[in-house]
Amino acid sequence: MAAGSAHSPDLTVLFPDAFPKHFWINNFNNTSQVLQWTVYSPIQADYRVEALISANIGETFNLSVLETTESVDFAKGSSGWARQDVGVIPIPAGISTLQLLRTSSAANAAVKSLELVREADWAARQRRIADFKVDTTWFSKAGYGLMFQYGAWGYPQRGSKKSLEDQTDDFDVAAFVAMVKGTGASYVIWSLTWWEYVMNAPIVSVDTLLGHGDRTSTRDLVGEIMVALDMEGIDFMLYYHRGHEGDPWFDVSVFPPAEFTQRGTGDRSVLFDDWEMIITEIGQRYGDKLDGWFFDDGVVYYPAPFERMGRAARAGNPKRLIAYNPWVSARVTDFQDVMFGEGHRGEFIIGSANIGGTGILTDGPSEGLLQHGMFMTETDWGIHEEDQSIMTKVTPADAARWRAAAAARNVPISFTLMMWEDGAVSQDSLDLF
Repeated sequence: MAAGSAHSPDLTVLFPDAFPKHFWINNFNNTSQVLQWTVYSPIQADYRVEALISANIGETFNLSVLETTESVDFAKGSSGWARQDVGVIPIPAGISTLQLLRTSSAANAAVKSLELVREADWAARQRRIADFKVDTTWFSKAGYGLMFQYGAWGYPQRGSKKSLEDQTDDFDVAAFVAMVKGTGASYVIWSLTWWEYVMNAPIVSVDTLLGHGDRTSTRDLVGEIMVALDMEGIDFMLYYHRGHEGDPWFDVSVFPPAEFTQRGTGDRSVLFDDWEMIITEIGQRYGDKLDGWFFDDGVVYYPAPFERMGRAARAGNPKRLIAYNPWVSARVTDFQDVMFGEGHRGEFIIGSANIGGTGILTDGPSEGLLQHGMFMTETDWGIHEEDQSIMTKVTPADAARWRAAAAARNVPISFTLMMWEDGAVSQDSLDLF
């Protein structure tokens, strides 16, 4: 992790108090600044290096081993964030020091990390990545779907909200499915958690970890919606957010928060053990009716055991799609299938497939993933405040243009609709479809 290095005192971390997230060093400006890491290798070996880095195309850098004469120069291959192939560098047995310098200083650069893989293991790792990825053809041809950041954190059009149990019990599944079907959407992304860490489903592992049951419902609303949509030929995926600062959930799942937020380091094994337990149970519960996962806040996870997490996310359905949200940075792992696409509308970007292509990006921060767009149709992602109104911001012309441009390259796009507690949505938004 860049922030975990010994570095020049004028290098600073973006949002250093944004617990439980860790971002990156954001002002790697000139040739006088330095980042150094103390590393240990049990044997002398060549290591393949990838840098999660943002810079203008052509900006140059040098990575060296201070105890030897070994170094590698590299240039940024594209503008903005990417997983930059640095090259291969020999590292001696024992303890040594890696040093990263800029050799040009035309503009700011941001650095999140260096990833090192022993060169002898690289080919096998690439095969595991290739074997992990699943066929995204069905999603690439899906056209458009709907996303709902809806849950017990929501409110009615006026007044206070219901309890989790009442909100879950009173939801009209048949009316919701009819509304979705009427839009022509081919899939739904449903927020299992978002503004609060509460679920419209009886998930035992959540109750076990938190010691009480007021974060899960008795009725399995998620499962009922999933089955009802499936009967109409509409696919179903889940969005998952680990909650927000101040939520008791973090008391049992992040350690040590201050060190991680500021340096990107620290033992977070409890986080990943708990995550795997919850996600595995959910996946096994819903089986092949759950077609995909959209995991928000990659800056909470990275660095993470993503290969192991991916196996948990596929529990119950080996063909399930996986996406992690990197925000504006490079993809957090290659052990995923789909670009999360927050704020993206399927427009042409670096690496976009040609018209009639597969939709798989060939360059840029999401290289190797199916391009996907997920955006707000109205003024917010979802209802989470009392007396919150819904105002449609997307015009019919916008919607038609975005859909046509994305579909031509087999890129699915997700219209996010705000929904009040009783399942009502904006008629203006429905009129778009």
